[in-house]
Amino acid sequence: MKRNYRRRPPARDDQGAVAVEFAIITPFLLLLVAGIIEFSYAMGVQISVTQAAREAARTYAVTDDWGKATAAGTAGAPSLSGAISFSKDIDCEEDSTVNVTAQYTANSLTGFALNFSGNFISFAGTFTSTGVGAMRCGG
Repeated sequence: MKRNYRRRPPARDDQGAVAVEFAIITPFLLLLVAGIIEFSYAMGVQISVTQAAREAARTYAVTDDWGKATAAGTAGAPSLSGAISFSKDIDCEEDSTVNVTAQYTANSLTGFALNFSGNFISFAGTFTSTGVGAMRCGG
């Protein structure tokens, strides 16, 4: 005896389920991509600020000229637009180590940069990166 199997048409309840699932998942995926982009940008800024501090410390340790050191530090981070502020802990003396701190405030790409200050986390349109470079004085 041969049975007759018929295909049933899909139930009406299944229509549009994929569109609803896509609408639910898409905002989370976009948030994840925006977070990856923002974190990558912040890491790039941090690397540039640290490089600027190293260049300023090296130039100050060799030349003992703070003006040349800040110019070298600014030139050492060409990807940063705007002012980088530099500070040193001591004046260079023979066989001492100078620490130069560079600080830069950058604008967020997405407007949702996280600022970690103490125990408080806030969303802001800007974030501040700090880098430190150390070099032994006297060349």
